Amino acid sequence: LPEAHQRASRLRAALEQRGVDEAVLAFCRAELLQDNYFHAVLEATKSVASKLRALTGLTSDGADLVKDALRVSGAPDELRV
Repeated sequence: LPEAHQRASRLRAALEQRGVDEAVLAFCRAELLQDNYFHAVLEATKSVASKLRALTGLTSDGADLVKDALRVSGAPDELRV
């Protein structure tokens, strides 16, 4: 247990130093502690989509979610995401 606590503390310090948002960490904490970095990135990505939905009220996912969330109202089509 002490070894796991030390490892978790080092990981948290490294992520905080890099400016990782606490909300992102909440989504992928378990995967990071298991050194499962592929799934940690996947979960972190899900957290961004979840945050976009929460901020915009949209229900879409993936590219459609990002496109709709970042759309600039009244902008010409070529300037829209």
